[in-house]
Amino acid sequence: MRQPFPHHKRVYSLQFAVALFMMAQLLLQPILLVTTPPVRALAAPHQEEEGDVVLPAPVQVYPDDGIRTTGRTHPPVGVPRLSWKPVAGATIYHVEISNTAGFSQVIAWAKTANTTYITYGALPNDTYYWRVRAGTTSTNWGEYSPVRTFTKDWTDNGTFVPQLVSPPDGSERAAFTNDDFTWQPFQGAARYRFEISTDPNFSNVIYSTITIKAGHTPTKRLANNLYYWRVTPIDARDRFGESSEVWSFQFNWKNQPVLLSPENNIDVAFIPRFSWTAVQSASKYELQISTQEDFGLPTTYQTTNTEYTPEKALSNDQDYYWRVKAIDAEKNSSPWSEVRQFRVRWNFQPTQLAPTNGVISQSHPFFAWTPIPGAEQYQVQVDET
Repeated sequence: MRQPFPHHKRVYSLQFAVALFMMAQLLLQPILLVTTPPVRALAAPHQEEEGDVVLPAPVQVYPDDGIRTTGRTHPPVGVPRLSWKPVAGATIYHVEISNTAGFSQVIAWAKTANTTYITYGALPNDTYYWRVRAGTTSTNWGEYSPVRTFTKDWTDNGTFVPQLVSPPDGSERAAFTNDDFTWQPFQGAARYRFEISTDPNFSNVIYSTITIKAGHTPTKRLANNLYYWRVTPIDARDRFGESSEVWSFQFNWKNQPVLLSPENNIDVAFIPRFSWTAVQSASKYELQISTQEDFGLPTTYQTTNTEYTPEKALSNDQDYYWRVKAIDAEKNSSPWSEVRQFRVRWNFQPTQLAPTNGVISQSHPFFAWTPIPGAEQYQVQVDET
């Protein structure tokens, strides 16, 4: 006898049949493709991607258009500090300076986060044009500002010049001391040119040097003459400013030596030691000795000391004249000293010591006498009468 079909198995079989029927229905229907339009983000006004913000042109603040700048008004070299108002959203600014209105030649420029700018390079006297634009960190630049100009004149039409201090105009000098020539420090000057000339137009400059100090001592000795001097400032780019006014000084090396010894109009027994006072800036001295008062045929000696003793003996019973002058390193001479006179009188007599007068001596007596300073030999005479 066949067993009856279980109830739960009949349920599963029915569910399976229904599922097969539905799958068949789906396979028989046409396939439909459904597409969804993409979602497009909306851009902010005037901006397609980050960094493409269109920035307005900066508003310039200083200097005013057409201003004239000098070393007085804009120290140190007459270049103004440029400034402008900040631009919203800007993180960087590009500023340019040119000597042409069309900016065909940009002589100074900078990219800066600040709203001010000054070029540290000294500019020559000229008319300059400047402009600025704002940008973002992605270097997206806005429009340039309007062009402004300024005219630089470092020396203010030649009225802004170094002021001389010493020596005063018309002074006299016999020698130069430390920093003898001085002037006031000048705004914007990196160095100075110091000049000395024999004419006020400086067509014959006999001494010129460059110094960073506001003072100088010439290293060259000058001959007695009238001289003129001036100072010219030089900026950091080796551009010369306007020269100072011209001052004069008289160089007069008139301090002749003062004779010390021998004294005037005396008799000397030996070659004297000549001495005299030192003269400032002298490198050597010249001594002249002559038998003629006008020094027609002098004997000349040169020494670096302030005393001298000739090696050659002088003639006895003879009048002599002597004088001294100083000579500097440039072979310039001081005036001669006064003239002094002396006479050589080498007339000393030995004093006899032995044998004594009238003494009876052996056949070979011993003769002795006192020495005479400067004597090289002696002559002994014996008379048998």
